[in-house]
Amino acid sequence: MCSPLKQRGDGWYVQWKELVVTRDEHGVDHREWKTRGQTFPTERSATEFSREVAIAAAKGERFVDKREAPVVTLKTIALGYVRAAVESGVPLATRRYRSSMLATWLTFAGEDKPASALTLTLLEGYSRSLPAEGRQTSTRHRRVLLVEQMWRWAHDRPEQYPGVPVPRRYTAGSGESDKLRAPPPVVAVAAPTFADVDAFVGKLLIPWHVRIALVMRYTGLRASQASGMDWRDVDLEGGGAPARPRACPGREEGRARVFPLHPALVEEMAGWASARGFCSRVSTATQTRVIAASSA
Repeated sequence: MCSPLKQRGDGWYVQWKELVVTRDEHGVDHREWKTRGQTFPTERSATEFSREVAIAAAKGERFVDKREAPVVTLKTIALGYVRAAVESGVPLATRRYRSSMLATWLTFAGEDKPASALTLTLLEGYSRSLPAEGRQTSTRHRRVLLVEQMWRWAHDRPEQYPGVPVPRRYTAGSGESDKLRAPPPVVAVAAPTFADVDAFVGKLLIPWHVRIALVMRYTGLRASQASGMDWRDVDLEGGGAPARPRACPGREEGRARVFPLHPALVEEMAGWASARGFCSRVSTATQTRVIAASSA
Protein backbone atom coordinates (compact mmCIF):
# COMPACT_ATOMS: atom_id res chain seq x y z
CA MET A 1 0.00 0.00 0.00
CA CYS A 2 1.62 3.23 -1.18
CA SER A 3 0.79 6.84 -0.47
CA PRO A 4 0.71 9.36 -3.38
CA LEU A 5 4.13 10.42 -4.66
CA LYS A 6 5.63 13.50 -3.08
CA GLN A 7 8.34 15.69 -4.52
CA ARG A 8 11.19 16.42 -2.17
CA GLY A 9 13.73 18.83 -3.51
CA ASP A 10 15.19 17.26 -6.67
CA GLY A 11 13.76 13.79 -5.91
CA TRP A 12 10.48 11.93 -5.52
CA TYR A 13 9.50 10.34 -2.22
CA VAL A 14 7.55 7.06 -1.98
CA GLN A 15 5.99 5.96 1.29
CA TRP A 16 4.41 2.54 1.81
CA LYS A 17 3.35 0.12 4.51
CA GLU A 18 5.02 -3.27 4.66
CA LEU A 19 3.66 -6.32 6.46
CA VAL A 20 6.36 -7.91 8.61
CA VAL A 21 5.70 -11.43 9.90
CA THR A 22 7.89 -12.91 12.63
CA ARG A 23 7.62 -16.29 14.32
CA ASP A 24 8.45 -16.76 17.99
CA GLU A 25 9.93 -19.81 19.71
CA HIS A 26 6.44 -21.28 20.22
CA GLY A 27 5.72 -21.27 16.47
CA VAL A 28 3.21 -18.38 16.70
CA ASP A 29 3.24 -15.81 13.88
CA HIS A 30 3.17 -12.11 14.77
CA ARG A 31 2.05 -9.69 12.03
CA GLU A 32 2.93 -6.00 12.12
CA TRP A 33 2.61 -3.21 9.56
CA LYS A 34 5.64 -0.95 9.35
CA THR A 35 5.88 2.34 7.46
CA ARG A 36 8.81 2.67 5.11
CA GLY A 37 9.90 5.36 2.69
CA GLN A 38 12.45 5.89 -0.04
CA THR A 39 13.47 8.77 -2.30
CA PHE A 40 14.10 8.30 -6.05
CA PRO A 41 15.90 10.65 -8.44
CA THR A 42 13.11 10.69 -11.08
CA GLU A 43 9.33 10.50 -11.08
CA ARG A 44 9.45 7.54 -13.46
CA SER A 45 11.61 5.41 -11.16
CA ALA A 46 9.41 6.34 -8.18
CA THR A 47 6.27 5.37 -10.14
CA GLU A 48 7.73 2.00 -11.16
CA PHE A 49 8.69 1.27 -7.57
CA SER A 50 5.22 2.23 -6.33
CA ARG A 51 3.71 -0.12 -8.92
CA GLU A 52 5.87 -3.04 -7.67
CA VAL A 53 4.65 -2.47 -4.12
CA ALA A 54 1.03 -2.37 -5.29
CA ILE A 55 1.38 -5.63 -7.27
CA ALA A 56 2.87 -7.45 -4.29
CA ALA A 57 0.06 -6.17 -2.05
CA ALA A 58 -2.57 -7.31 -4.58
CA LYS A 59 -1.08 -10.82 -4.60
CA GLY A 60 -0.99 -10.94 -0.82
CA GLU A 61 2.78 -11.41 -0.89
CA ARG A 62 5.43 -9.79 1.25
CA PHE A 63 7.11 -7.05 -0.77
CA VAL A 64 10.87 -7.43 -1.08
CA ASP A 65 12.88 -4.56 -2.51
CA LYS A 66 15.18 -6.20 -5.05
CA ARG A 67 17.39 -3.14 -4.95
CA GLU A 68 18.30 -3.86 -1.34
CA ALA A 69 18.03 -7.63 -0.86
CA PRO A 70 20.54 -9.96 -2.55
CA VAL A 71 19.12 -12.62 -4.84
CA VAL A 72 18.58 -15.84 -2.91
CA THR A 73 19.21 -18.86 -5.15
CA LEU A 74 18.20 -22.47 -4.74
CA LYS A 75 21.84 -23.33 -4.09
CA THR A 76 21.99 -20.77 -1.27
CA ILE A 77 18.95 -22.37 0.38
CA ALA A 78 20.27 -25.92 -0.05
CA LEU A 79 23.68 -25.05 1.41
CA GLY A 80 22.03 -23.29 4.34
CA TYR A 81 19.80 -26.29 4.99
CA VAL A 82 22.76 -28.66 5.05
CA ARG A 83 24.78 -26.25 7.21
CA ALA A 84 21.89 -26.15 9.71
CA ALA A 85 22.05 -29.94 9.94
CA VAL A 86 25.78 -29.74 10.71
CA GLU A 87 25.23 -27.12 13.41
CA SER A 88 22.42 -29.16 14.99
CA GLY A 89 24.78 -32.11 15.39
CA VAL A 90 22.97 -34.72 13.28
CA PRO A 91 24.98 -37.88 12.47
CA LEU A 92 27.53 -37.69 9.66
CA ALA A 93 25.62 -40.29 7.63
CA THR A 94 22.49 -38.12 7.80
CA ARG A 95 24.40 -35.04 6.60
CA ARG A 96 25.90 -36.94 3.68
CA TYR A 97 22.51 -38.40 2.80
CA ARG A 98 20.91 -34.94 2.81
CA SER A 99 23.73 -33.44 0.72
CA SER A 100 23.49 -36.23 -1.85
CA MET A 101 19.72 -35.87 -2.12
CA LEU A 102 19.85 -32.10 -2.57
CA ALA A 103 22.67 -32.36 -5.13
CA THR A 104 20.31 -34.38 -7.34
CA TRP A 105 17.61 -31.76 -6.83
CA LEU A 106 19.90 -28.85 -7.78
CA THR A 107 21.04 -30.68 -10.92
CA PHE A 108 17.41 -30.90 -12.03
CA ALA A 109 16.12 -27.50 -10.88
CA GLY A 110 19.23 -25.39 -11.57
CA GLU A 111 21.31 -24.12 -8.69
CA ASP A 112 21.37 -20.50 -9.93
CA LYS A 113 17.58 -20.14 -10.11
CA PRO A 114 16.05 -17.67 -7.61
CA ALA A 115 14.04 -18.80 -4.62
CA SER A 116 10.87 -17.67 -6.39
CA ALA A 117 11.32 -20.67 -8.73
CA LEU A 118 10.07 -22.95 -5.95
CA THR A 119 6.64 -23.95 -7.22
CA LEU A 120 4.34 -26.94 -7.13
CA THR A 121 4.97 -27.40 -10.85
CA LEU A 122 8.72 -27.65 -10.23
CA LEU A 123 8.17 -30.30 -7.55
CA GLU A 124 5.92 -32.24 -9.89
CA GLY A 125 8.49 -32.13 -12.69
CA TYR A 126 11.25 -33.23 -10.31
CA SER A 127 9.15 -36.17 -9.12
CA ARG A 128 8.47 -37.33 -12.66
CA SER A 129 12.18 -37.15 -13.52
CA LEU A 130 13.03 -39.74 -10.85
CA PRO A 131 12.79 -43.54 -11.33
CA ALA A 132 9.56 -44.94 -9.93
CA GLU A 133 9.89 -48.71 -10.19
CA GLY A 134 10.49 -51.28 -7.49
CA ARG A 135 12.57 -50.14 -4.53
CA GLN A 136 13.22 -46.79 -6.26
CA THR A 137 9.62 -45.78 -5.48
CA SER A 138 10.44 -45.12 -1.83
CA THR A 139 13.62 -43.22 -2.78
CA ARG A 140 11.60 -41.04 -5.15
CA HIS A 141 9.15 -40.16 -2.38
CA ARG A 142 11.95 -39.35 0.10
CA ARG A 143 13.75 -37.08 -2.38
CA VAL A 144 10.64 -34.98 -3.04
CA LEU A 145 9.77 -34.94 0.66
CA LEU A 146 13.24 -33.60 1.53
CA VAL A 147 12.84 -30.72 -0.94
CA GLU A 148 9.50 -29.85 0.66
CA GLN A 149 11.10 -29.87 4.10
CA MET A 150 13.89 -27.58 2.87
CA TRP A 151 11.29 -25.26 1.34
CA ARG A 152 9.34 -24.95 4.61
CA TRP A 153 12.59 -24.45 6.55
CA ALA A 154 13.65 -21.54 4.32
CA HIS A 155 10.18 -19.96 4.36
CA ASP A 156 10.26 -19.88 8.18
CA ARG A 157 13.37 -17.66 7.96
CA PRO A 158 12.28 -14.65 5.83
CA GLU A 159 14.99 -12.41 7.26
CA GLN A 160 17.70 -14.80 6.07
CA TYR A 161 16.00 -16.06 2.88
CA PRO A 162 13.68 -13.32 1.57
CA GLY A 163 11.49 -14.03 -1.43
CA VAL A 164 10.76 -17.71 -0.65
CA PRO A 165 7.16 -18.46 -1.74
CA VAL A 166 4.58 -20.06 0.53
CA PRO A 167 5.46 -23.78 0.76
CA ARG A 168 3.42 -26.22 -1.31
CA ARG A 169 3.20 -30.01 -1.09
CA TYR A 170 3.42 -32.53 -3.88
CA THR A 171 3.69 -35.54 -1.57
CA ALA A 172 0.17 -36.76 -0.92
CA GLY A 173 -1.91 -35.49 1.93
CA SER A 174 -5.51 -36.19 2.83
CA GLY A 175 -7.83 -35.89 -0.15
CA GLU A 176 -5.03 -35.26 -2.64
CA SER A 177 -5.35 -38.23 -4.97
CA ASP A 178 -3.35 -36.57 -7.76
CA LYS A 179 -0.24 -36.09 -5.61
CA LEU A 180 2.75 -38.35 -5.04
CA ARG A 181 1.83 -40.99 -2.51
CA ALA A 182 4.19 -42.71 -0.10
CA PRO A 183 5.00 -46.35 -0.89
CA PRO A 184 3.45 -49.02 1.32
CA PRO A 185 5.41 -49.71 4.52
CA VAL A 186 8.09 -52.37 4.34
CA VAL A 187 7.09 -55.53 6.14
CA ALA A 188 9.70 -56.42 8.73
CA VAL A 189 11.16 -59.87 8.18
CA ALA A 190 12.71 -61.73 11.10
CA ALA A 191 16.42 -62.46 10.77
CA PRO A 192 17.07 -66.14 9.96
CA THR A 193 18.31 -68.32 12.79
CA PHE A 194 21.31 -70.63 12.51
CA ALA A 195 18.83 -73.51 12.19
CA ASP A 196 17.25 -71.74 9.19
CA VAL A 197 20.68 -71.25 7.60
CA ASP A 198 21.65 -74.89 8.19
CA ALA A 199 18.38 -76.01 6.59
CA PHE A 200 19.13 -73.79 3.58
CA VAL A 201 22.66 -75.18 3.22
CA GLY A 202 21.24 -78.68 3.37
CA LYS A 203 19.11 -77.97 0.31
CA LEU A 204 22.09 -76.99 -1.86
CA LEU A 205 23.11 -79.60 -4.46
CA ILE A 206 26.27 -78.20 -6.06
CA PRO A 207 29.40 -78.88 -3.94
CA TRP A 208 31.03 -75.47 -4.35
CA HIS A 209 27.75 -73.78 -3.46
CA VAL A 210 27.79 -75.72 -0.19
CA ARG A 211 31.42 -74.73 0.51
CA ILE A 212 30.84 -71.02 -0.03
CA ALA A 213 27.61 -71.10 1.99
CA LEU A 214 29.40 -72.77 4.93
CA VAL A 215 32.22 -70.22 4.86
CA MET A 216 29.66 -67.41 4.88
CA ARG A 217 27.66 -69.12 7.63
CA TYR A 218 30.59 -69.42 10.04
CA THR A 219 32.55 -66.24 9.17
CA GLY A 220 30.00 -63.63 8.10
CA LEU A 221 31.87 -62.92 4.85
CA ARG A 222 30.02 -61.73 1.78
CA ALA A 223 29.58 -64.09 -1.17
CA SER A 224 32.20 -62.21 -3.23
CA GLN A 225 34.70 -62.42 -0.36
CA ALA A 226 34.07 -66.10 0.39
CA SER A 227 34.32 -67.11 -3.27
CA GLY A 228 37.60 -65.22 -3.61
CA MET A 229 39.36 -67.09 -0.81
CA ASP A 230 42.19 -69.51 -1.48
CA TRP A 231 44.03 -72.09 0.62
CA ARG A 232 46.81 -69.52 1.05
CA ASP A 233 44.26 -67.49 3.04
CA VAL A 234 43.48 -70.31 5.44
CA ASP A 235 45.42 -71.58 8.46
CA LEU A 236 43.57 -74.68 9.64
CA GLU A 237 46.13 -75.55 12.30
CA GLY A 238 46.19 -72.02 13.70
CA GLY A 239 42.42 -71.73 13.43
CA GLY A 240 42.49 -68.42 11.55
CA ALA A 241 41.95 -66.98 8.10
CA PRO A 242 43.22 -63.56 7.07
CA ALA A 243 40.94 -61.74 4.64
CA ARG A 244 43.52 -60.65 2.09
CA PRO A 245 42.94 -57.85 -0.47
CA ARG A 246 41.77 -60.30 -3.14
CA ALA A 247 39.07 -61.48 -0.73
CA CYS A 248 38.24 -57.89 0.27
CA PRO A 249 38.64 -55.62 -2.79
CA GLY A 250 39.88 -52.16 -1.96
CA ARG A 251 41.49 -53.18 1.34
CA GLU A 252 45.24 -52.67 1.62
CA GLU A 253 47.49 -55.55 2.63
CA GLY A 254 48.40 -53.91 5.92
CA ARG A 255 44.71 -53.43 6.80
CA ALA A 256 43.62 -57.00 6.02
CA ARG A 257 41.35 -58.44 8.70
CA VAL A 258 42.01 -61.77 10.39
CA PHE A 259 38.99 -63.68 11.67
CA PRO A 260 38.93 -66.93 13.67
CA LEU A 261 37.70 -70.17 12.15
CA HIS A 262 34.96 -71.99 14.01
CA PRO A 263 35.97 -75.59 14.95
CA ALA A 264 32.98 -76.91 12.96
CA LEU A 265 34.20 -75.03 9.87
CA VAL A 266 37.78 -76.32 10.37
CA GLU A 267 36.41 -79.84 10.46
CA GLU A 268 34.41 -79.27 7.27
CA MET A 269 37.32 -77.64 5.41
CA ALA A 270 39.68 -80.47 6.35
CA GLY A 271 37.76 -82.62 3.86
CA TRP A 272 38.05 -80.10 1.04
CA ALA A 273 41.67 -80.95 0.19
CA SER A 274 42.50 -79.46 -3.20
CA ALA A 275 45.60 -78.46 -5.09
CA ARG A 276 44.06 -75.24 -6.41
CA GLY A 277 41.76 -74.32 -3.57
CA PHE A 278 38.19 -75.02 -2.64
CA CYS A 279 36.84 -72.53 -5.21
CA SER A 280 38.22 -70.01 -7.69
CA ARG A 281 37.05 -67.43 -10.20
CA VAL A 282 37.48 -68.14 -13.90
CA SER A 283 37.03 -65.38 -16.50
CA THR A 284 36.22 -66.00 -20.16
CA ALA A 285 35.49 -63.68 -23.06
CA THR A 286 31.77 -64.03 -22.50
CA GLN A 287 31.23 -64.51 -18.79
CA THR A 288 32.78 -64.58 -15.32
CA ARG A 289 31.59 -67.32 -13.01
CA VAL A 290 32.60 -69.17 -9.88
CA ILE A 291 33.39 -72.84 -10.29
CA ALA A 292 34.57 -75.65 -8.07
CA ALA A 293 38.24 -76.50 -8.19
CA SER A 294 39.21 -80.02 -9.07
CA SER A 295 39.79 -82.26 -6.06
CA ALA A 296 43.30 -83.43 -5.36
